[in-house]
Amino acid sequence: MFGANGHQFEIMPRLSDGDLADAEAQFGVQFPEEYRGFLTAVSAGGAGPYYGLFPLSRDAAGNWGWRGDGAELTDRSALATKFEPGDISATLAQLEAAQPPIDDEEAYEDWLNRYENVLWADQRTRGAACLCHEGCAYRDWLIITGPLRGQMWDDDRAGDIDLAPAIAADGSALTFGGWYLNWLRETEGTVFKTRREA
Repeated sequence: MFGANGHQFEIMPRLSDGDLADAEAQFGVQFPEEYRGFLTAVSAGGAGPYYGLFPLSRDAAGNWGWRGDGAELTDRSALATKFEPGDISATLAQLEAAQPPIDDEEAYEDWLNRYENVLWADQRTRGAACLCHEGCAYRDWLIITGPLRGQMWDDDRAGDIDLAPAIAADGSALTFGGWYLNWLRETEGTVFKTRREA
């Protein structure tokens, strides 16, 4: 399975109810129900989609946070802020239309900075937690607060593709549970196919 070399199908111990309450109190939020249930009934992180779920744990100072390549993108101080990525498509289109030639290095560098400042603005991911990396700086976010709470969002901004909801086969937005179960079904199918072929 893609990414299995990162997590080795190992899961971390689950959180106790007290640990979960402590983490939520530190962040000033209540995690979406499916994620809360996963943390206390299954695991605090490890095996999962792509390179696995970033573990939620305490650091040496006792502060809760996610650990992994990209986990630092989560603004832990702003998890209680309503997630509002905004529609930046018109702004990006205007910037793309005004892109200077690459050989005009100074103008291009200035343009690229303006483009990336719009696409990667910190406030666009407030109220969300980065849970996973797919490789090549692509990542997956869980929306913690606001009307989209519980949804998983794809972050392909490293490839100049904007943040967008993760979509199920039926066209609906994937929640954490659906996202994780899709990975389990795909994993199971791959394992059984490999065994049949062996």
